[in-house]
Amino acid sequence: MSRQFIPVVLCVDVEPDKPFNHRSSPMPWEGYQRGVEWATEFRTELQCLSAAPVHLSWFYRMDPQVETLHGDPGWAISNYRDSFEALQRAGDEAGLHVHPFRWSDTADSWIQDYGNQDWVEHSVRMAFDSFRQETGRDCVSFRFGDRWMNNRTFRLLESLGVRHDMTLEPGSRKMPSYHGNKPYTGFIPDQRKVPQHIYRPAKNDYRRSDASRTNAPFVMPVSTAPIHLASKKVYRKPAACAWPFHRLFNRQRVSHWTHTLNIAAEPAVFRSVLGHQLQTLRSNYLVMPSRAHIFTSTEFVDNACTNLRSLFADYGDRSFVFTTPAGALACLGED
Repeated sequence: MSRQFIPVVLCVDVEPDKPFNHRSSPMPWEGYQRGVEWATEFRTELQCLSAAPVHLSWFYRMDPQVETLHGDPGWAISNYRDSFEALQRAGDEAGLHVHPFRWSDTADSWIQDYGNQDWVEHSVRMAFDSFRQETGRDCVSFRFGDRWMNNRTFRLLESLGVRHDMTLEPGSRKMPSYHGNKPYTGFIPDQRKVPQHIYRPAKNDYRRSDASRTNAPFVMPVSTAPIHLASKKVYRKPAACAWPFHRLFNRQRVSHWTHTLNIAAEPAVFRSVLGHQLQTLRSNYLVMPSRAHIFTSTEFVDNACTNLRSLFADYGDRSFVFTTPAGALACLGED
């Protein structure tokens, strides 16, 4: 039997370690710094396991929250220029990750302002302008924060030249917020009807495929699987649990959640999602999301290493190749 070739896009969202850090106390992005070190060390092992070059994808926050905290929306690249250039030399992808956080003096807190379309678009445009200024090129790969999206924003992304969007999480339900104890507007949209495969979206519905739109961006949904009550035993809250994992530990609501193929998840969870993708859906690609903050936790780093090794230990009949979004599309003949 011939081996199945599966491209893997490993996404790291590069952002503050604490999303609600007070504006008066900006902190270094330790997770990103440690993540670059981890990638440098672990890349060699992954290359040996996959017998192919390994390219990761880093999605940088360059929006108003970063500008407020550090005085420059492009701070993540300008302040860590050596790290950024090292990743570029390694052939990694650099894209954008946007959260529409807005500081409120009245609330003395960040507001997740998804319900303010003007602010959403301001945040997106600032990020794209900053990316162009820092890199000298346009951004083509994108991930919105908290899997949020709407049709107007997707059309804006398309007009700005995005070619690959990796925001959506098929199977996820509508919900008020991932941070319900913090101020927010709007809601996180329902994505239960999002296809579990790469597609070009309909002009007026980003959640529906329209193959006739041959010039539209590719939507590359995150790899996900439903969580059932029978599986709740695989969850164990870490000693220092951080978002987004906290939402998975409410036993009364476990059956309502879809879990992503996050590299920092507990290995039992990761294997469950991976098995769903490869055995049930017979996926021909994988998108693995993560946040840079995981690299500040020894437990999460250990999970990441164990999970990535398990690809090759558990599925020896597949050839997993870590590549960029464009590389994945080329491998699949979708470009």
